[in-house]
Amino acid sequence: MIKVRNLDIGVSALLIVFGAYVAYKGMVFGYVEAGAPGAGFFPLWIGLGLAIFSGVNLVKAIRRSGMLATIDGREFVRVALCSVAMAGFVWLGGIIGMMVSAFLLMFGIGVIFGPRTRNFYVLLAVVSAGMTAVLYIVFGILLAVPLL
Repeated sequence: MIKVRNLDIGVSALLIVFGAYVAYKGMVFGYVEAGAPGAGFFPLWIGLGLAIFSGVNLVKAIRRSGMLATIDGREFVRVALCSVAMAGFVWLGGIIGMMVSAFLLMFGIGVIFGPRTRNFYVLLAVVSAGMTAVLYIVFGILLAVPLL
């Protein structure tokens, strides 16, 4: 049997995705036409409202379940920093190349999660450079993938 608490969390998550989909599809129809609300005006706002209020319900359900008490604030910051590092990898990949971006990503994630010692940073730089070389050999040479 499914607990109501878990069902509430699952349904809220699904409604967030559905609301975002409705809002996205609403934008396709046009927001304003000739100074009046277009065909996509109401689907956009209904989808956004559904996603936002489902998100509020999701946060409330997670708080009631006690799941947030088990997550340390420092761990949340580390995960957020890794997300920023991965977004930076994608953004920098087209500018400075995938290999340099991959090195920076590996080094950055190591800095975020690793110990704060000089020896660790030296070892991290060597391992990151070695893995970047392995990635270059596998993808750039053996598989002939263009690495920008």
